[in-house]
Amino acid sequence: MIKHMLVSLLLLQLCISSYAQIERTREFVNFDKGGAFVHCFFQDEKGVIWMGTSNGLSMFDGQKVCRHKVLDGSDVLKGTFIYCTLKQDDVHFYLGTEKGLYLLDLKSDTCQLLSSPTMSIRAIEQMNDSVILLGTLNGLIKYDTGRNTFQPVDKIPQLPTNPIVRLDKSRFLIANYQGLYLYDESADTYEYLSVPSEESSLILSLEVDSANRWVWIGRENGLWKYDISSGKFTRITPFPHTPVKNMHISADGLLWLGTDNGLYIYDESLNRYEHAVHSSQNTKSLVNNIIWHIFEDRDGNIWLGTGSGISLYYNSHMVE
Repeated sequence: MIKHMLVSLLLLQLCISSYAQIERTREFVNFDKGGAFVHCFFQDEKGVIWMGTSNGLSMFDGQKVCRHKVLDGSDVLKGTFIYCTLKQDDVHFYLGTEKGLYLLDLKSDTCQLLSSPTMSIRAIEQMNDSVILLGTLNGLIKYDTGRNTFQPVDKIPQLPTNPIVRLDKSRFLIANYQGLYLYDESADTYEYLSVPSEESSLILSLEVDSANRWVWIGRENGLWKYDISSGKFTRITPFPHTPVKNMHISADGLLWLGTDNGLYIYDESLNRYEHAVHSSQNTKSLVNNIIWHIFEDRDGNIWLGTGSGISLYYNSHMVE
């Protein structure tokens, strides 16, 4: 009897430790944006880091974050919430904002409004050489870059749409307030995917595995995984039930998750995670616990856009 009890206790301990939280301290360099939300990043050909905020466009000059003004000195995006970006080429970037779609030209240092200012854009993804998919508050829209035309997609409900990710050459996953849709560009078909709906079905973020085997799904109630080949959905437990706003798979294969409760870094191969939060006693902790966007630059450094500024993690800043 005692032998059986010892074996049972050992198995229980193994089960508990199989999904462990790692006690490590990651050190961040923080930049205050005066209370502005930082919702997206991109890097230009010169290596400059740009960021879309709740108060327009900013850039990092190597030492500090400063507001960007176009060549004539005007600040056309001041007071505008920039939600998403898409690179067109080395000097042109699309900006999806609450007041329409803009095209930023870094060579001429101009910013042009392409759409109606009433179009609120929350997600953007390249569909093919001439068409861009836009997730807006009024549904999915196709933007023809050559003709400069916007065509609403009426094959799925015209509901707030965010996010959009590419699965392969012709297939995309599109999330809206009703659920998840699989769009096949080659067949021009939209398939509704029945996602398990426990506490909440609202999908906040999507991230495709580097080998295109599955898609990580960030929801209001935690982290899920969608197997692309089988169509199976799996909840990652006992991962915390916290809204997962944004995700990024870093160059070393770790899944970074931005939540309302700080930063989680999940190592699926070892089935364990780290958790980093803001501490008023530590100036090198996160600047804010609400993380809207995660971006990895060309040097492998991780930029975190938060509810009040930026936390930058240099890939050598870890204390065991």
